[in-house]
Amino acid sequence: KAVSEYGIRCILERYKRGAKYEKEEVEEPERYEKEDPGELAHIDIKKLKNVEGEDPSKKKYQHALTDDCTRIPYVEVLPDKRAKTAADFFERGVDWFDRTYDIQFEALLSDNGKEYTYHTKSGREKHTFEKRCKKLGIKHKRTRVARPQTNGKVERFFRTLDDELHHKYHFESHKDREMALKDYLRKFRKYRMHFGIDGLTPEEKLEKVRSVENEPDNEKVENKKQEPLPIC
Repeated sequence: KAVSEYGIRCILERYKRGAKYEKEEVEEPERYEKEDPGELAHIDIKKLKNVEGEDPSKKKYQHALTDDCTRIPYVEVLPDKRAKTAADFFERGVDWFDRTYDIQFEALLSDNGKEYTYHTKSGREKHTFEKRCKKLGIKHKRTRVARPQTNGKVERFFRTLDDELHHKYHFESHKDREMALKDYLRKFRKYRMHFGIDGLTPEEKLEKVRSVENEPDNEKVENKKQEPLPIC
């Protein structure tokens, strides 16, 4: 019996053969790190598993905003991931970074989810989240389609939260989990070493960057030493 065209396509797909795979090149992830706090923020959302005993219809979403340079995170657990919810979260996060660490964001990187953007220019102009970015004076950048690793810093942070909190402990309720999350975040910022920033904690990285910024210009100091003494 002859194999149908669809069947052939399925076989090629199963064994990763054919022109599609011959031309495909594995693209290495582009690794980068911003030099200044606030130069770029990353934002993302992840749906949390239900806590045993809680109403499964009441969904919980973990919204996270992180600073690229220092990896300092701001997180809230909210009931949905609508555009307005994401926009309100982002504005609260921007305010928190400003009040707590004196960090003001210049740009934000998000994926292309409908809570953050729209696929047409006219739609983006009317989108709630896009308008909020304009209101705050923050440039909104978006990852390339089908390239979630571009926003890998916040994705990696979610994995850390799963490994060290959500999958590690048993929670009695949503409130119990949120209290544990709040305590974990406080320790994460202050005490947890991060190998992506040379083994420093996020707050240590912030302190290090600012101490370098406040150092006197060595060339100016050297030139000042070489100036001739005034003749009195």
